[in-house]
Amino acid sequence: MKIVTYENREKEKILLLYPMFTSAKFIDFVIDRLSNKYYLIIPTYSGHYENSDYISMKDEEKNY
Repeated sequence: MKIVTYENREKEKILLLYPMFTSAKFIDFVIDRLSNKYYLIIPTYSGHYENSDYISMKDEEKNY
């Protein structure tokens, strides 16, 4: 898993989760609308970005 953030940490924070079998690109329209007002935190799950494989939740926890 990797974490992508947008804007300033001093702003109110929102954790955005996108549906399974999609990528963070799926919520680009939300990022465009909210990033000026909020600090956005968006995890990208393993297996949803180049050169990554999803193995298990335990593996996600261990590697993050």
